[in-house]
Amino acid sequence: MNDLKRVLRGTGVYLIGTIFTKMIQFFLLPIYTESLSPLEYGTYDLELAYATILWSSIYLDIYGGILRFIFEYKDNKEKPVYNGLLIFLSSTVLYGVFILIANLIFGNIFQYPIWIFLVGFTTVLQQVVGYVSRGYGDNRTFIIGGILGSIFTFTTAFLFLKIFSMQYYAIYLSTIIGMVVNAVYVGYKIHFFKFIKMRYYDYKVLYEMLKYSIPLSVNSVSYWLLTGANRIIIANFLSVSENGLYAIVGKFGAIISLFTQAFQMAWQELSFSKAGTNNEDLGCFYTKALNKFLIVILGGATITIPFIKFIFPIFIDSKYSEAIYLVPFTILAAVFTAYSSFLSSIIGTLKKTKIIFTTTLSGAVVNIVFLLLTINFLGIQSATISLTLGYFVMFIRRLQLVNKTLQVNVYWKDFIISCAVYFVTSSVFTYYGNLINVGMLFIVIIFYLIYFKEDILKIKNSLF
Repeated sequence: MNDLKRVLRGTGVYLIGTIFTKMIQFFLLPIYTESLSPLEYGTYDLELAYATILWSSIYLDIYGGILRFIFEYKDNKEKPVYNGLLIFLSSTVLYGVFILIANLIFGNIFQYPIWIFLVGFTTVLQQVVGYVSRGYGDNRTFIIGGILGSIFTFTTAFLFLKIFSMQYYAIYLSTIIGMVVNAVYVGYKIHFFKFIKMRYYDYKVLYEMLKYSIPLSVNSVSYWLLTGANRIIIANFLSVSENGLYAIVGKFGAIISLFTQAFQMAWQELSFSKAGTNNEDLGCFYTKALNKFLIVILGGATITIPFIKFIFPIFIDSKYSEAIYLVPFTILAAVFTAYSSFLSSIIGTLKKTKIIFTTTLSGAVVNIVFLLLTINFLGIQSATISLTLGYFVMFIRRLQLVNKTLQVNVYWKDFIISCAVYFVTSSVFTYYGNLINVGMLFIVIIFYLIYFKEDILKIKNSLF
């Protein structure tokens, strides 16, 4: 099976699970927006932003490190799992301590510290267990676990918010329950406890995993400056209610991540498996893959924009209606997020994680500076624009980093034309009604079928 078929097959497998879990998230939007005011949802989102920087940095993205080293230690996969678990458990203790310290220093920044701790712990736990399942090639179990967790999250959120009329902490509770169900199912299926044996301890492996993962922790802090910092700035310069609008519209970026996450999982596994391939062959392979990815994702985003015009009033309560004008740049930010993640897997394969944080930090600086300069006259829209610019800068910097080792070229003409089509479609979305957007949808589809006819035929011929 060639690499294209392998990636597409993997994407299809992951897409099944991703579609279901993202659908669940979308069906939660009416529940959240009907049950909670923008102020309440904004408060929840703000607390989550503070918590995210803690757990994403303290846990060192260890699940990604485990997956990376499982592929490296193909004949002794238990060692990366066991030593990764040691890092995970140590990080859990630190995470709990830092929550207590944060509440003491900043005056109860978390209203529900126990739930915040459990959300972070269970989120990373299910990722660790799930990535072990992926590393062992058991994608079916990984997907079913995600589906089961999503079902429990939806069911409990509905009960807590609609039936029992609980406050926003109900979102924490339902999330924790879903994560636990996911982790328990996957852990049971892969016999997770078989990895917990002292004989798998290896100082060399532990050291290598720390050396690989610690830079990812710094990268997580920089990444938070691209995402979480915006919420804090909005809450302080505008209002917590407007942060609620910003948080809700951010969920529509999940439409893009619906496809990109599925592709990214399959791509990450293929990319890691390329470790040891000579640089010239890698450069050719990554050039072809990157350019197809750029056009497909941006084209998909362009086609998605008119659809959102129809579904937004259906899924979102009227008190959040102002958020619809934030959609175009929110979707575009999700596109550049996907591009950056694509390059991140290549950088991980090359073991360049020591300096990957510099690329994220560059984007974070652009994001925050632009936001602070424009928020007083652009309002919430400044946050979506600044986020897009930040991810664009991160994408360019990561491309430059990759090209220090490999020769990966971007076909800029096709990319710029696709960007122009996206902005025209976004303008129609913003200024015109549903009928004109339907017409625009057909025009865009026809354009892509004609302009990329040869590429479409090549993909078709390679598959059949």
